[in-house]
Parts: sequence; structure tokens; C-alpha cells
Amino acid sequence: MEVSIVWWAWIIVSGLFLLIELMTTTFFGLWMAIAALVPAFVALIWPDMSIEWQLTLWIIAMLLCSWLWARYNRRHHISETVEDSLPGQIGVLARGCSSTQQGLLLLQKPVMGASEWRCISDESLLADARVVVTEQLEQHLVRVERVQSLHQQGGGV
Repeated sequence: MEVSIVWWAWIIVSGLFLLIELMTTTFFGLWMAIAALVPAFVALIWPDMSIEWQLTLWIIAMLLCSWLWARYNRRHHISETVEDSLPGQIGVLARGCSSTQQGLLLLQKPVMGASEWRCISDESLLADARVVVTEQLEQHLVRVERVQSLHQQGGGV
């Protein structure tokens, strides 16, 4: 039995979406990749199926995968809110801030899908300052303060 070129095309599409998933970690690419395996196996079993039907199968499989993921995620999602997870996060200022001027904070690890947050501080801080989040004020707006190094605390090397 000769393997159809269409089957290989679907496997390549699936692989490309897996690569996208590895670069973005959003789960969007994963479900597209899994869904691409459905028409791949159908094309392997039934090589004469039209490309229109294969695309239709892929779309249905994508919708089904995303619906199943949303349902699973709602049931098993840890009840962690932005307010609970932001305080204590350490990041670097991409744009300086003060009490009257908003800056831009880049977090070391994304919180609730965002690694960039608008920020303010009680003291004037310049760009590239290492800061810690003290509280969340609004959606995507946090208060930060400068991280004290060991040298500044008197316990340095």
C-alpha cells in the first residue's frame, strides 16, 4: 500500500503547529496539531477523499479539541487569581516609573498570560531597575518597589 502525499502534508501541518506550540506555550498550536492528525489518518485510510472534506474534518476536529480543552480547563483550573499571584513577582523596568508616571514592567515569568504590566512606584525608578511587585491596583497596573540587593542591606559579600 502506497502512502499518499496528502497524508504526509497533514503530518507536516501537525508538526508545524507543534513547533508553534513550543514557541508560544498557549495550547493553541497543540490543539491545531492534534486536529491535523484526524484528516491525516483519514487520508491514510481513504486516500481518495477530497481536500475539501479533509479541511472540513480538520475544522471540526479543531473545534472539538478546543471545546474539550475549555471544558477540562474550567473543571480542573486552580482557583488562582491575578491578585494572589502578582505580589512578590520580580521583574525589570523596560520604562522608568514614578508615582505620577506609569512605567512598563517585564516579569521574569508570565502571570495570567502577561509578562508586561503597567506599573507605578512611590519613588522615581529608572529603566532597567530590578523591582518587586507589591500590589495590584487595576487590571494590568501594579505598584512596584526597588529590590534591595545584599550590598544595600549591609550583608554583602
